Amino acid sequence: MNKDIYRNIAAVTAIFIISLSVMLITNYFQVRGVTPLQTEVVETLKLLNDTNPDNPELQEQIRQLDLLARRAYFIQADHLKLGVYILLGMVAVFVVCLRFYFKGEMHIPDKEIDPIDEWMLKSKSRKYITWSMFGLVGVSLFFVFLSSPFLATEKTESVAEETLIAESTQVEPDSEVIEPAIDIEEPMNEVIIDTTNDVTPVEEAFPATSEEPQPVVPKITHNAFRGNYSNGVSAAKGIPVKWDLGSGTNIAWKKEIPRPGHNSPIINGNHVFFTGADEQARELYCYDLTTGEQRWSLAATNIPGSPSVMPKVTEDTGLASSSVATDGNRVCAIFATGDVVCADMDGKQLWAKNLGVPDNHYGFVSSLLIFGNTLFIQYDNNKDPKLIALDVANGNQRWVKNRPGKICWSSPSIAYVNRKPQLILMGNPAITAYDPNSGEQLWQVDCM
Repeated sequence: MNKDIYRNIAAVTAIFIISLSVMLITNYFQVRGVTPLQTEVVETLKLLNDTNPDNPELQEQIRQLDLLARRAYFIQADHLKLGVYILLGMVAVFVVCLRFYFKGEMHIPDKEIDPIDEWMLKSKSRKYITWSMFGLVGVSLFFVFLSSPFLATEKTESVAEETLIAESTQVEPDSEVIEPAIDIEEPMNEVIIDTTNDVTPVEEAFPATSEEPQPVVPKITHNAFRGNYSNGVSAAKGIPVKWDLGSGTNIAWKKEIPRPGHNSPIINGNHVFFTGADEQARELYCYDLTTGEQRWSLAATNIPGSPSVMPKVTEDTGLASSSVATDGNRVCAIFATGDVVCADMDGKQLWAKNLGVPDNHYGFVSSLLIFGNTLFIQYDNNKDPKLIALDVANGNQRWVKNRPGKICWSSPSIAYVNRKPQLILMGNPAITAYDPNSGEQLWQVDCM
């Protein structure tokens, strides 16, 4: 290839490299101190939502603005990465062109040459310019590193979590939940135990029987596996993100539990609920959120149809892997035996029944969910997979829906679509949505 072509390409890429480097450095000074997912408008709307939590139109505005902010965030990250790749590519082209341009030029030729070529070959200034350009590239890459959105992942994730509070407090006045045992128009939130003491207190849930000070009851609840509606969204603020059992850092309390269980604790008021089970007994526990003292335990015994021989389960699954669920008035638990037990908040058994031992080669792990006054059980197993809806007050069956497909170990959740509740179940091979009132299948998407 003609040396003039190499020279011209090198000159063009040099200009491009300098321009792009300046743009990347300028980008740093433009975006520093700016949180992509936190804008003044969104913050204002969030404040309005705190004072007016029953406004679905406002909450929809927050969700739409949050979606736009997230898109802008990822577009910015993609553009920044693309700019770095282009810059490095142009540097590579520049180096290769210079390499071929100077190939074989071990000394200055005697013949008369083009002035630009003479400068390229003789002038010391071209070395200074070249090295200055590489220095500029290095500086620009350094500023790219400083301005990269991925450096602020922890910060932006916390902002995103706060922005999603509206979704967990969504109000659905048009929903048609049958005879709700709880007021589903009340915003439902979540809590995580911590030692920071910045959970806002409300009126004490338990009337004082003496002049002794009563424990502060948090207003935030965590009524099922992965929070209210099991949707993985929490409104808790100021919670610790790190803790250490050995040193006790950010540990409020620690207690030995009577029997093993792989389920997750749920929280309502000052109650912490979970289960434990072994060959001897299956039990539902309630502990005090503030002190960690056990309030009560309830054994799942004398249940018609309950197996006398425990089903075979793997050690890492056990007999109590399903998280319990509560509506603030009752708490329900299920075990790998197929036993379901429901108690009031003081530990008095309200009802119990056996659904049949699930045929599961690992053990039953699907967690419970209460919505309105209905208890939902995703009873997927090898022989008779089905979705069961029980009246949480008495255990009577509201409806049951057979589920074709293979066994799975997921848990149900509630999502609102067009301001209507949908019961979402992940299965194999599909994700399916049901009407929580009737069990009617609304849609299905094959994924596997």
